[in-house]
Amino acid sequence: MAPPPRLMTLSVQPVAEFRTRYSRWSGLFNTLDERYDLAFGDPELRPAELWRARLRHAHPRRSTIEARVGFSEDTFARRSRHAEEALQARDGTFDVVLQLQTLFAPGLRPRPFVIYTDTTFARVREEWPGWAPIPEQEALRFSELEQAVSQRAHTIFTMSEHARRSFIEDYGCDPDQVVDVGTAMALPPADLSQRRWDRPVALFVGMDFARKGGEDLLAVWPRVRAKVPEAVLQIVGPRERRGRLPEGVEWLGRISDRERLAGIYRQAAVFALPTYFDPMPWVIGEAMASGLACVVSPSCGIPELVEDDVTGRLVRAGDREALTAALVTLLRDLPRCETLGRHAHELIVSASRWEDVVDRMAPRLERAAVGA
Repeated sequence: MAPPPRLMTLSVQPVAEFRTRYSRWSGLFNTLDERYDLAFGDPELRPAELWRARLRHAHPRRSTIEARVGFSEDTFARRSRHAEEALQARDGTFDVVLQLQTLFAPGLRPRPFVIYTDTTFARVREEWPGWAPIPEQEALRFSELEQAVSQRAHTIFTMSEHARRSFIEDYGCDPDQVVDVGTAMALPPADLSQRRWDRPVALFVGMDFARKGGEDLLAVWPRVRAKVPEAVLQIVGPRERRGRLPEGVEWLGRISDRERLAGIYRQAAVFALPTYFDPMPWVIGEAMASGLACVVSPSCGIPELVEDDVTGRLVRAGDREALTAALVTLLRDLPRCETLGRHAHELIVSASRWEDVVDRMAPRLERAAVGA
């Protein structure tokens, strides 16, 4: 029996500290660490490079600067060179490269590699171009770079079938090359034995407030309260409040304490995320694992998680009438929230653990390591 492959992970996110520093990827790498020998490389821009890049892409809005830096050909090239340096330093100690996302190439020399990602730049440009406010020619060039890396990968692991189709349809990847392995919840599943659905509390969790539909929630909340006077909307994520809040809105801000966040999930009845674009929002898995009925939009891979009137309600982003109706219906009917929440919990626990994700990855990782 062949020994398990040795993995070299490349990521612009700080995943190497998964044992001591929580991130949404911690569960994945804890699971991989139980099965494989792991090493990590950092392809991200160095501080001086990042400072110069931000100066080149100066703009009044910081988010626009970060997007223009992140999706530039120069940044792609620099990250790829840093990846090569990291790989050369570890040559002979790994069998296959595991790359998170497609923001760079895994080095400059051919090596077996796989990719794990939630979306493509092609889908960003098509479905939410505001996420990448860059000139058309630069966007086309970045798409070409991403396509070239994708086509060279041994396997592309995606978090949704929506992303899988994009690699095939937009980038011409072989269907057998792209595998939907899903993703997993970042919080442990709640114990529902003592769970109560006895308060009409809706919960929003998200940092990018406008893109994730937060403004729509605030706009409809007075109408929801008119029908359900005791209803409460709790908002987790953005640090700063958005002006005067409607009655019944509690702005909780950013919460880094995972135990406290888990407790907030357990006290709610409905999770609301009427997002305009979200490749695969991890918070939906957290909400489902906590037994919440989910009122969400059918963006990207979300309908693969939430089934309408089975684990929640699907409402089109921006349709405030439908959002109001869905929230009122559920917050008026807490036993229905319990039914949907229990179904959501059962679904997410049965197939959306990191152990399940790695089980689906394992055969392809092993094949990539031996060049099969």
